[in-house]
Amino acid sequence: MSNPLKSLTSNLKFPVSHLIIGVGNAGVNVLDRLLVSAPSFSGLLAINNDAEALAASVVTKQIALSDAEEAAVLMEELAPRLAEVLAAASIVILCGGLGGRTTSTLLPQIAEISKASKKLTLACVSYPFSFEGKRVQSTASEALSALEEKCDGVILFDNNSLGSATASTASLGETFEFSDEAMQVALPALLAMLSSKGPVRITRSDLLAALSRSGAKIHFGHGQATGPNRLHEALERAFKSPLLDRGRSLAKAHAIFILLRGPKNLSFAEAQAAMQEVERVAGEAGEIQLGVHAEESDDAPLQVFILATLGGSTKKARQQAKPSSVQSSSVRPNEVTSELSFEKSPMKDELSVAFSEEINQPDLDQTIENPKPAVAKPKQTQGALNLTTAQRGRFDKSEPTIVEGEDLDIPTYLRLGLKLTLS
Repeated sequence: MSNPLKSLTSNLKFPVSHLIIGVGNAGVNVLDRLLVSAPSFSGLLAINNDAEALAASVVTKQIALSDAEEAAVLMEELAPRLAEVLAAASIVILCGGLGGRTTSTLLPQIAEISKASKKLTLACVSYPFSFEGKRVQSTASEALSALEEKCDGVILFDNNSLGSATASTASLGETFEFSDEAMQVALPALLAMLSSKGPVRITRSDLLAALSRSGAKIHFGHGQATGPNRLHEALERAFKSPLLDRGRSLAKAHAIFILLRGPKNLSFAEAQAAMQEVERVAGEAGEIQLGVHAEESDDAPLQVFILATLGGSTKKARQQAKPSSVQSSSVRPNEVTSELSFEKSPMKDELSVAFSEEINQPDLDQTIENPKPAVAKPKQTQGALNLTTAQRGRFDKSEPTIVEGEDLDIPTYLRLGLKLTLS
């Protein structure tokens, strides 16, 4: 994976103060990789209860916790020191790997403290691999639900999806490294989208609304290129990112955000072509927003960052669904049955008793065991009506002589249907 971090953070001035907090070994590791690739990146805080791992970190701002397993003890140590660090920030992004007991407990509580301080709070976390066990998966799922309730938005990187994009012969360490690199690029790109400015920019409220959808899958891709065909090459590399599934996931996206960052000579035609290409791949289902940040030197590469949200439900929809679910669950099944029951008819009961007395139980059982074959109903046919008039001889053209409904001009034997025999 090409690493665009150096050029992404070299001249990027975030208009708002930010704080990225890495929690646990996975979170601190992401901050280390971010700082090594871009030494000028600021606003990083490492929190860990592993003293050895924290001592090896290159992040200057650190909060070391005791090795106590109880979260209450850790939070008592963390809360007063965290409040001081949060005071200067307006945007707080939490990062870490879900599944570990300590990290999965601390992340939601740190998010709660950040929200209580009236900070815009986001989380960028990874979901464990399936081979890490059911207990780890369950812990991660609970932590994710808590983060979705406490944060303004959550970006989730599913390690299983990222791992499936690596070669089958890749080592376990390479697979985890692939996951760290994805989060490593997403963090500054997310800050750049939130800090978008100028005539073509991403609306922060729309981005936060997309990130706050509970259960939504966040797909992220990036690419960069130079030269005369830089836009199409950068877009192609972004589409090939593991989480974008070669662009196919964009067709199902609820919202898509594109950030173009590059040299000052970025043309209007390139920005228009980028929008048209994403619209062609995504279709008409999702809402697409474009942000442009072109303030670097002419020889800088053109970078494309794409963030797409799939599925999920808004917080407003979840809040509206809660009262209805409580109301429906408060009605018990037997209460519904009693409301719909009808009074028994006395006549019906008497007829049932009289009818049951006439039938012997053994005969009834035998009838059930040896049912009689059903008698086929006779097929009904429609006959033809005989409309042929009787012959009237020489009186055929004259008015008939009708007496009491009988035509007297017709011979008697014909009227009576008699056959004459000649002797």
